[in-house]
Amino acid sequence: MNTSIVQNIDLMAEEQLDCPVFSEASGHVLDRFSFWVEGVILCVFAVAGIIGNSISAIILSGKNMRNSFNLLLIALAIYDNTYLFGSILESFRKRFDMLSDIHILLFPYFLYPVQMIAMTGSILMTVAIALERYVAVHYPINYNLAMNDSRALKARLCRYLLPVICLSVAMNVTKFFEIEIHYVDMPNSDTNTTISKPVLNITEFRMNPTYSIYFNWFRFGSLGVIPFVLLVFFNFRIYMDIRRRRARKKANRPTLSQMNPTIHATSLSTLNRSTPPSRISTPPRSRHPGQIQTTKFMSKPPQKSFSNGHLEINPHGAEVDDVSELNQSMVMSHNRRSGSIPRDDIQGDPDESQPMTSPHKDMPKNVSFVKLTKSNWKGKVAVVQNTIVAANDARRRVESNLAAIMMGYVVVFLICHSPRLLLNIHELAIIRKAMACGRSGQKTFPLWSLVVMHLSHLLLVINSAINILIYCYLSSKFRQEGKLLWEKCCRFGKSCTTRPWPE
Repeated sequence: MNTSIVQNIDLMAEEQLDCPVFSEASGHVLDRFSFWVEGVILCVFAVAGIIGNSISAIILSGKNMRNSFNLLLIALAIYDNTYLFGSILESFRKRFDMLSDIHILLFPYFLYPVQMIAMTGSILMTVAIALERYVAVHYPINYNLAMNDSRALKARLCRYLLPVICLSVAMNVTKFFEIEIHYVDMPNSDTNTTISKPVLNITEFRMNPTYSIYFNWFRFGSLGVIPFVLLVFFNFRIYMDIRRRRARKKANRPTLSQMNPTIHATSLSTLNRSTPPSRISTPPRSRHPGQIQTTKFMSKPPQKSFSNGHLEINPHGAEVDDVSELNQSMVMSHNRRSGSIPRDDIQGDPDESQPMTSPHKDMPKNVSFVKLTKSNWKGKVAVVQNTIVAANDARRRVESNLAAIMMGYVVVFLICHSPRLLLNIHELAIIRKAMACGRSGQKTFPLWSLVVMHLSHLLLVINSAINILIYCYLSSKFRQEGKLLWEKCCRFGKSCTTRPWPE
């Protein structure tokens, strides 16, 4: 009698739970779907992504591409490759039943936690790179001044990498305690004996309702809502800054010619021809021909001082030396004329590789020291003003192009991570009922959520695997460097095939 009463109570509890139910045919279709989507297709994308990210890291680490933004992209590629490798091993374990004892022993204490750390690091690194681009575009003056420091590159890398590494590890410490290994005696038909085989079991710590609920809420906020909000905010502000900058540039384009058409039409070659040879002196040859330093103007200038916002001519014959602004501008202008700064590329910042040096050093032979006179000082100032404007435009164009690359990557990130965020919301809404259904031996999640879960895992892998396609599509400089790398590999391959074998 008591037994029947307990059975009736259990049946009533199961009916009140309203656990998900689907037929065996639906379960078989789900198994085949997961095999192809989360097994075969996922592994193909993961292998291709590991190769593509490795090639991207090689290209971005080249001498012509090295800057803080590209080095952060290399760190992102490392996180993505780690996650892709873990996804391949997880597919082997869950979909292909390709398990070894070493895999089982490493899974709970190394493979599983490291994969979660890599996923967290990939998300946080994306936010960090978006923040770096936002600072470069929204606060260009502070960013340019920081680049004049010789330690700027290392400082910027540490500023973004160290917090990401620390947070990634700290947020996944509990993953080391969610799975444990048990040994089960398995019969051996060859020797008619039993062998102890390791198997994976979920720990009581992971099954604790309090931990499951609060940890899921924590990950939903820290890896879902906050990164999404920050990425949308940074992308929107970067887009608006670039749009305002282009509109302001278009509105201010005719300003110089309207102020003084004669000065605007004056060229540097004409001024040099009009300057007597006795007034021109050439500095020593540069040890670094690609860099131009500040020119000092010494003369008895006109009676009135002249200021154009960047350079001031002192009426008492003092030296004029605005190193921070004029030097940077002339460097950018010279590089642009020599073709070392493309219009759309991922490239190294000219100020970031080495700090500004003192005047009269590293001057190319085609730059001369010209003394200002009453007859030519206005023209010289106009040339310097045009140089400064061109240099500022070149640097801002570079920063805008790098920001556009980051905006493209962020859009792909938001698309690929949206199913994961939706699944987290659904899981948090039914987590108590799902845990109760699991304890009663029934299915925990509905069929549609399992299908979306498999697709979400595939999209996360795709997001980590297509970085090289984004760089190639948005950066002509990256395409050029990739072509050079391919040609170098082809030449190396031909030299290896034509090299005679030692006898």
